[in-house]
Amino acid sequence: MQVDDQGGREERFYGKLGEVVKEIKTIASDTQGNSANSPEVWTTECLCDTFGRLQRLVYPDGEVLSCAYASNATFPPAAVVLMVTVCSAQNRAR
Repeated sequence: MQVDDQGGREERFYGKLGEVVKEIKTIASDTQGNSANSPEVWTTECLCDTFGRLQRLVYPDGEVLSCAYASNATFPPAAVVLMVTVCSAQNRAR
């Protein structure tokens, strides 16, 4: 699916369960194509398991977020993602 507006273009790609697996955002700017220091295309990719839960998220800057879930599913996915994100940010600061 592709949406164009004054801010630029957004493309989304979906998996078999309807989950977003890839998103590409192209930002409209005056320097588009003329500046090496201003990223204008942002790509985010996701990998989900068979239950549709996030397993891996690759941010536009290349940072990778990996998620693990308890086998008894006692944690809601949002709590697990938040916990992994905080750990990842702390490890990068060292």
